Amino acid sequence: MKMKLKSSGSTRVLVTYRPATHNGRKNTNGKAHTYEVLVHGPFENIANKESFAGFSALHLKDGKWKRFRMNRIVCMVQLEKEAA
Repeated sequence: MKMKLKSSGSTRVLVTYRPATHNGRKNTNGKAHTYEVLVHGPFENIANKESFAGFSALHLKDGKWKRFRMNRIVCMVQLEKEAA
C-alpha cells in the first residue's frame, strides 16, 4: 500500500544520493542517483547511537517512501513550491 503525503506544508527537494544499495543491488561503484522528494521527517540510528541519521521522504516519481542517510547525500536543493 502506498502512502501519500500532502504536498502543502512539505518541503520539495532534489536529492543527489550515493546509496549503499540501489534497486536491490549493492552500489559497488559508488554511483550517485537523483530523487525528487517531499521531505517528511528525521530518523535515528539507535545501534550507532546517532540521534539524527537522516530523513525519510516520499519519492514523487513512484510514490514510495525512501530514507536518506545524511552521510550519503552528495547534494540537496530545495525546489520552489508549485503555484496553487
